[in-house]
Amino acid sequence: MAVAREGEILAEVEVPIGYVGLASISSIAIAGLLQHEGIMAVPRYGCMLEMQGRAPVRMAAAIEYSGCSIAPCAMFIRAGMTGVRTIAGTGAGLMPASILEIPGIAVDRVRGYMREIRQLGVGRIIQTGIPGSPILDLDLSAGCAGVLTTSGLDFLAVACELGIQIELIPLAGVYEYERMMSIDEIRRDAWRR
Repeated sequence: MAVAREGEILAEVEVPIGYVGLASISSIAIAGLLQHEGIMAVPRYGCMLEMQGRAPVRMAAAIEYSGCSIAPCAMFIRAGMTGVRTIAGTGAGLMPASILEIPGIAVDRVRGYMREIRQLGVGRIIQTGIPGSPILDLDLSAGCAGVLTTSGLDFLAVACELGIQIELIPLAGVYEYERMMSIDEIRRDAWRR
């Protein structure tokens, strides 16, 4: 995550007066990491994932990325459809998520990278699908499997759920990974100011 004060530039966007800028790592980064490892990963759906017992059970809503000009997860957050706070407390609720499409033969390799991706702090793979089968009832291309990931926008969903006014600008720009901070680092930095 990255933070900027009003008037500063964050990921190529100037933070408006009266606002604080927050930037997160998009789920697209997971696709990039997989592609770097030679695994073709294509963003397929932005979704509202229903969780029960801290496990995914179904998609409450899904929009194909190829069929829209705005980020589906940001749209779901703006519409007030999320329940990330309740997931944190009870393990049940709705959260934004993404589905990547990979070649079915690459599923085992992706499973092998799941821990490494999580340790990098660029998101989380929640579940990998079965080659040639839908993932949580969402169809994929023949011979492909789905990779269900976090969206990178959970903290903004929580802010909306708390009634904090936010302006979402998905995929606004590029930011240096080395300058990103964990939430704990941001908290420590805030106390020093």
